[in-house]
Amino acid sequence: MNLKYKLLKAVDIAGLNFLRPIILLCYKEEPEEQLKKIGQQVLIPLLAITVFMTIWYVMSEEIQTKSGNCPILPKPSVLPVPSAHLLNVRT
Repeated sequence: MNLKYKLLKAVDIAGLNFLRPIILLCYKEEPEEQLKKIGQQVLIPLLAITVFMTIWYVMSEEIQTKSGNCPILPKPSVLPVPSAHLLNVRT
């Protein structure tokens, strides 16, 4: 069986159908149609997620609670122990 059909079957079984146009484009099957599908199934969702995350980031700076401002980036909850590597040393 051809590699193309094995890849298409694997993509279908895995439920990653957005990769189908990329595989078909690699095999030069209807390039214009595949580029259109890639734009619809990959680029537009990525653009929407990027816009959403940007708006979220900008709006989160303005959130004020009783306790103060909401942190934008998470702070580390546990600091690394400087001598942690010594715990594994056998004497």
